[in-house]
Amino acid sequence: MQKTLQPKPNIILILADDQGWQDLGCFGHPYLKTPNLDKLAQQGKALHQFYVNSPVCSPSRVAFMTGDYPAKHQSHHIYRPERQRNRMAQEGVPPYLDPSAQTITQVLQANGYRTAHFGKWHLGNVNDAPSPLAYGIDEFKVVSAASQYESWPERKSEAYWRNKSTELIVDECIQFINNNKGTPFYLNLWTLLPHSVLDPSPEQLSIYADLSTDSNHFVGWMREYLASAPDPDSQMKVWCASITALDQAIGRLLAYLEHTGLDENTIILYTSDNGPEDYRVRAAANAGVGSTYQGRARKRSLYEGGIHVPAIIRWPGRISSGSVDKTSIACAVDWFPTVCDWAGIAPTFDQKDGESINEMLTGSPRERRKPLFWEWRGNVIGLREYYPPSLAMRRGPWKLMMNPDKSDMQLYNIDNDPSELINHMIYKPELAEAMARELLEWKSSLPTAS
Repeated sequence: MQKTLQPKPNIILILADDQGWQDLGCFGHPYLKTPNLDKLAQQGKALHQFYVNSPVCSPSRVAFMTGDYPAKHQSHHIYRPERQRNRMAQEGVPPYLDPSAQTITQVLQANGYRTAHFGKWHLGNVNDAPSPLAYGIDEFKVVSAASQYESWPERKSEAYWRNKSTELIVDECIQFINNNKGTPFYLNLWTLLPHSVLDPSPEQLSIYADLSTDSNHFVGWMREYLASAPDPDSQMKVWCASITALDQAIGRLLAYLEHTGLDENTIILYTSDNGPEDYRVRAAANAGVGSTYQGRARKRSLYEGGIHVPAIIRWPGRISSGSVDKTSIACAVDWFPTVCDWAGIAPTFDQKDGESINEMLTGSPRERRKPLFWEWRGNVIGLREYYPPSLAMRRGPWKLMMNPDKSDMQLYNIDNDPSELINHMIYKPELAEAMARELLEWKSSLPTAS
């Protein structure tokens, strides 16, 4: 079969929902069967130090879309539905991402790409939220959006909806790609899995019928957390069945790309929007056994378990197959400038918080040029040890956490201590003070609530 070649690559961002760092076979999960995503890693590169810019959904997605820290857009928590509009105002969060914000889809659309978004949206749920079209998206079919844009009404009535949802999303993706083979395309495939409430079918559960969960198969914080789970066997079976359903659906997309020859000029990034849920959350018991590996805390926390996620990237012929980068620090805000780099677009990158990581992906590991910053104003669920200060930054191996008044300062060497157990404040006071000045300077640059 003759291969389809294009001067500009096609680009797909597959963003899972609440998937922990270890929740793939290729990232070391002791039970999960994820042959298709494992194959993607074998054909590309696994990034072991990939971060998102928020421990919850909406602001994390803002970072991917804009290349900006979500706090720059006052995105400090999720964009809630209309009935919770007053709560958003109390949290200092606008009702949706301002459509005047420059997005990667707008930039690509203006440079000859066809753009699409299928699956979860969560960038505006209120009645007057803009359509995804306002953000530079040519075609969409979404959920977790304003009611007039909700595209799968059957999700409220169909049995096993969530665990079938990735198949339906992939259907839309394949149709879009099939209709745009002659034009470079950019596609957001944002899944609903493995976010709660999980509902695997009996067939999906049968794959793990004989699973017996042992917390000793995990390490550190995850071992202690799972040991206290209310029904670990049942919870883990549902979790694993849901991840495998996700893997099977993505496998169908990958097979389509290979069959059509489009895989050779298509870049795929697979990652997650934040860390895994906590089983103490109502209705999330089964979704609450995702693994943070060594990471402390979970979703809603600025400790590693909330913001350190798995990532796999494939670009045949450009990114070495079967490679693993354990040292290079990359982040969601890097997506915008890196995609522009791939597409040969040169906007004013100095206005973006991320940096292009193309040379790291296609070459050798390297040190990050820019530090990373976080602000989290929301609640935290779980053990008291999961509750972080509200500000964090990472520079090289060092991660500083503190409150705006410099209380509760914590300094960790993540390379040597990924579980964040040893506070180096008394050993490295000068480093901590220098990082604190930089972190507070960043904090002072953020907009205040309008």
